[in-house]
Amino acid sequence: MKITPPVVILPLEEITIKKGNVRIFGNGVWGTALGSVISRPPAGLKVFIFALPTNVLRNVLWEVKDRIDNKTLVINASKGIEQKTHKLPYEIIEEVLGKRAHYFSLIGPGFAQEVVKKNPTIVNLGYRNKKYLAAARAVFQKSYFDVVPTPCLYAIEVMGSFKNIYAISCGIAEGLGYGVNTRTKLILLAYQELKKLLIALGHDYNRSAEIAFMGDLILTCSSTESRNFTFGKFLTRHSARESLNKIKETVEGLSSVSSVRFFEQKAQIKLPLARLIHDIIDMKNHRLAKKHFTDFILRSHLEVV
Repeated sequence: MKITPPVVILPLEEITIKKGNVRIFGNGVWGTALGSVISRPPAGLKVFIFALPTNVLRNVLWEVKDRIDNKTLVINASKGIEQKTHKLPYEIIEEVLGKRAHYFSLIGPGFAQEVVKKNPTIVNLGYRNKKYLAAARAVFQKSYFDVVPTPCLYAIEVMGSFKNIYAISCGIAEGLGYGVNTRTKLILLAYQELKKLLIALGHDYNRSAEIAFMGDLILTCSSTESRNFTFGKFLTRHSARESLNKIKETVEGLSSVSSVRFFEQKAQIKLPLARLIHDIIDMKNHRLAKKHFTDFILRSHLEVV
């Protein structure tokens, strides 16, 4: 799938937000929103936050690698899968920096505009060990920006990537004229499919991760502020390339969907809803795509255990 255009990255200094010992790499809407939240870390610590499209994360890491030492907290704020390698952010971080990096992942249901307005928001902070956890949480924690730690770091990154794909399906449903009943069914199908994927991958999770899991899934699948949702809506009238051009911003779900087959093979399971979106994006005949989607939603049923 060669629809996603290459992401043009400006010189590093031009996309970096600086606040004391904190550096946010990525000055888009999410990076800027986080910049409005962050506090200075405890003395002696540096914080590098990566709020970038996942496909450029590796290149930026290589550029700043020499600045990262054992007193640097590395915090991912990206949700996506690297094309071609099918790597999640934590895997990219480990390949470039090694497993000893003090790594955290900030993932959850939050739109940038509302964070800037200080609307009450809750997110997860995934961690591998508790060293510096309190310091990492303190960088973001505010009365209106609630940061809930979870040890399910790997699980929430899988969730954060796949929910973008499922949001496209809800946008398609909206574009075809279906209402909230159908959208709710799609969210429930996505929730069940994602749980099966996590179990098959061995990424167990507990209730502390439900913020990134169910919360982010509902938010992204239900709002026209979601670029993935809007992209799906456009797909009912335009090609994938035309839809992307209309949005003019990164659509992580479009990039991540090219990894669906890889994850099906890796987990040895089928992902019918995610595969549906993959196949619709590849289709040239949009009338056929509409029929394909309608047939799927009519015949799909939740598994009741």
